Parts: sequence; structure tokens; C-alpha cells
Amino acid sequence: MLQYLTPMPAPSQKTKELEEMVFADMTTLDDSDDDHDSRTVSPEPSLAPSVFGLTKSMAEKMVVYKYGRKVNTTCPTYSVATDEWELERQHLVHEIIKSTIGLFIGPVHELLTRQDGMYKRVLDLGTGCGSWTLDMAKQYPSVEFTGVDVVPPNIDSDAVPENCRFELDDINLPLVHFYNDFDFVHIRFIASGIKNYGYLIEQVANILRPGGLVQVGEADGKAYRSPSREGYIDPRYPPGHPEYSAYGAWLQLAVQCIQKKGGDSSAAMMSRIWIREHRAFEEVEYSELWLPTGAYFPGNTPEEIHWNRIGPVTTENLIGFMYAARPLLLDYLSPEVVGEAEEQAVHELRYSTRPLWVRMTVVCARRR
Repeated sequence: MLQYLTPMPAPSQKTKELEEMVFADMTTLDDSDDDHDSRTVSPEPSLAPSVFGLTKSMAEKMVVYKYGRKVNTTCPTYSVATDEWELERQHLVHEIIKSTIGLFIGPVHELLTRQDGMYKRVLDLGTGCGSWTLDMAKQYPSVEFTGVDVVPPNIDSDAVPENCRFELDDINLPLVHFYNDFDFVHIRFIASGIKNYGYLIEQVANILRPGGLVQVGEADGKAYRSPSREGYIDPRYPPGHPEYSAYGAWLQLAVQCIQKKGGDSSAAMMSRIWIREHRAFEEVEYSELWLPTGAYFPGNTPEEIHWNRIGPVTTENLIGFMYAARPLLLDYLSPEVVGEAEEQAVHELRYSTRPLWVRMTVVCARRR
């Protein structure tokens, strides 16, 4: 059935050597707005059991093998793989982001270290591999951290600090058990599994205590020739066109499948509008992180060296996500279509000499 698809690399085959290459000398460097339907229909509340309260049999029932990958059975909207390969890729993404913008943007440190007699709590919605939550918990040992996702992270409980815990939850459901209980909510790369991002923002407003902070980071699902919106590559260009991008064409297929599955592909562009227009938020700040997919910088400055190291790792991350998204695409497309699109995109990412960039948007705001 999958003879048209390139075999996936074994776990850890490239990740460790790439991390050593890129992060040995980590340096922290300082669209159009379309209308979107912000539905507010509330489903039933979720229960949020603790990850480490699960038995092995319970955990096994949370995943099913689909097209050769493990996919969660809890949230039907999210059909990207959730196995050890994908968790390893997510850790690599975390290291890329951490090496470029750090663990957060904005006055988070001041908030978490403020001596006001209040015990600080942080919530990571869609924690994935749990790397961000673990890093933050180690950096702020007097703050309580909770990571939430539809499947447990692949973490030994002995490696989890006392001030950190992980819970299972479908964050498409009302999160009433978290209301008015957290000082900082962190969200990153979850849009493909969210039915209604506008409703999630409403939930975050209820979760945060007055004066609390939220940070939302999402990829926009587009390819660019330069680190600017003017560099956007229209996926409607046919093969053979001077501006055609095979990776851009694959992204278009992925976005269409995400939409068919019920995910919200507009979050990267719309989150700042939803937050800015929400009555509960103020001090809204918007940033963009542009990641190259190759070593495009000719100089030898520390910043150029940093980005030339990041580029090849970004490429392997994007390819890893393509492999992880196979179950999603194969729900709607034939193996022939998926295999051809994937093969051409991988070849372009690894061997094309033309610059290719991807964009992440980051929105930070304070709860009134």
C-alpha cells in the first residue's frame, strides 16, 4: 500500500548529529487578515487525568497504528503521528526555537519571579514532547508547570522535576478545571488539531488570572523565497513555472487535508486579531520568526554562522513533519499522489540551490 512513499529514517539517525552541529554554540538572537468564523459553541468539559496515573494498557488504547505510524484516538481532528519519531522531531523543533528566540518572548521572567505572595503556575497547551515544559520547570523551580496533550510525552517520570506534571486532555473541549488558575499560558504549533482557535483563545482568557500572560506561536503553512511576505510562493504555480515550489505544493495539500479534518489553518495569521479584539487582553505584541532551509548567509559573523547552522536542521525538521503527516494526507489522497508530492518536496528541500523560508508568528498579550 505504501510502496510509493519514501521510507522514514530510523529514530535518532540524524537528530543527535544535527543537534550537536547546530546547538553546540547556541546563540539567542534578539498577511493578509481574512475574515474568520469565531464560533463559540461549547462542547462538554474534559476531565484531564494525570499522565503518570495511567496504566500501560490505558496508554496503549490512546493510540492506533495508521499507515505505519501511531496516531492518537482521543482527538479525531489531529491525525499527525504521535509516536517516538514525531516526539523526537518535536524536540528538535523546540531546540531550534529556543536557540533563536529563547523559551519565551515578553515580560514572562518578571511575572514568574515577582514576589507578590502568589504561587505562580504555568500551563503549556499542546505540550507534545514536553521539552518546553521541562526546560521551563528546571529554570523556574519555584513555579508549578503543567503540560497538556492528547497523548503522554515519552518521558521517564524520574526525569520530571517535582514542580512539573503532565496531563491528558483534548483542548478542543472546555477547560473549566483550569479557569482562573494560571499566570502564563504557552501555546505552540497546535493549529492542525484545533477545531476553533477563536474559542480556544476564549478559553485562555478564562484560564489566566488577572495580569497573566499568554504566548501563541504558530506556523503559517506557506513557503517563501525571502524572509518577507513579498517572498510568498503561490502554490497555484504549476510545475515548470519559474516560481514553482514542490514544498509549497506539498504544504497546500497538507493545509487542505487539515481543513477537511476540521483543523484551523488560519491561526498563524488570525491569532493576533482574535487576541487584540478580545475584551480580556491588552499589551498585545506581535513578532515573526523566519527560518531558512539552507545556509544562505555568505558572511562569518556569529549571527550568520548561527543561521547557516539552523538552515539544514530546519530542512530535516520539515521533512520529518512531512513523514509524520502521512496519516493525515492518506486519509484523503492516494498513496501515489502523496508519494510523488513528498518525494519532490524532499528533493527540493535537500538539493535545491534556491532559497526557501518558512514563517512562524508569535503573539504575546496580558490578561486585564
